[in-house]
Amino acid sequence: MKKTTIIAGLLIVSGVTILLFINNSIQRKTSNAQTKVEVVKKFTKVELEKATNLTLEPNSVDSVYKVLKQPTIWQKFNYTQKEAQRIGRRFSQSKQQATAILLEIANSDKVQLKVVMAKHLKTQKVNIGSYYAENRTTDKAQQLANTFSEKSPGIKELAVEIEANHQEITFEYQVKLNQKVQASYTNEFAKNHLEESTAQSKIETVMSGLDLKNSSHEAIKNHVMKAMDSVVNIQKFKLKAELIDQRIIEFKEK
Repeated sequence: MKKTTIIAGLLIVSGVTILLFINNSIQRKTSNAQTKVEVVKKFTKVELEKATNLTLEPNSVDSVYKVLKQPTIWQKFNYTQKEAQRIGRRFSQSKQQATAILLEIANSDKVQLKVVMAKHLKTQKVNIGSYYAENRTTDKAQQLANTFSEKSPGIKELAVEIEANHQEITFEYQVKLNQKVQASYTNEFAKNHLEESTAQSKIETVMSGLDLKNSSHEAIKNHVMKAMDSVVNIQKFKLKAELIDQRIIEFKEK
């Protein structure tokens, strides 16, 4: 009868010694890779100001953004050099989105910057978004904060109707959770009708640079009408917008 003995990781069977391949460190690394698919960090207004040496206010958003798109700044938040480069590149490629988020933070101490970094070696994707400390948004609205179109920051849905000289301009714009945009644009003056990507591009051009949340109704109307420079004698201007924080902006002027 064979005698089997286990001593400190060695298996001895009838005088034959077999090494047991036990490596706890490798097992731990595998476990981490499976459970830690992404790293989420949140940064308060105070933390951003301390790191950038700038006061984050609405009129200083561009200055703060210029600092945050530099990779070296992110090493102050204990990111590695490669991680910092990825975050800096994400900011550089997403100016409209980044400045919209910074504007939210500048206007409220309850809003924080969220940086989501994927751990998958192939994608290594970085996402940025807004985090509301008091959970003012639903999960879907929070997801939209990370996925809305960068050329129309903060807009979830938009509908505009303009009547002038007995002709109409209407456009609708909606951002889906899968990052897809549904859009349509009709201009009776120009005798054209646009759908989907062409309509999206036109509407985003019209709305580019407009801060819906902090602008007066008159300023919003003037901004939109400036893009319609051939339109005069307005009889009606109607706008309804839902922002990613669920705020509704709606007004009608005749």
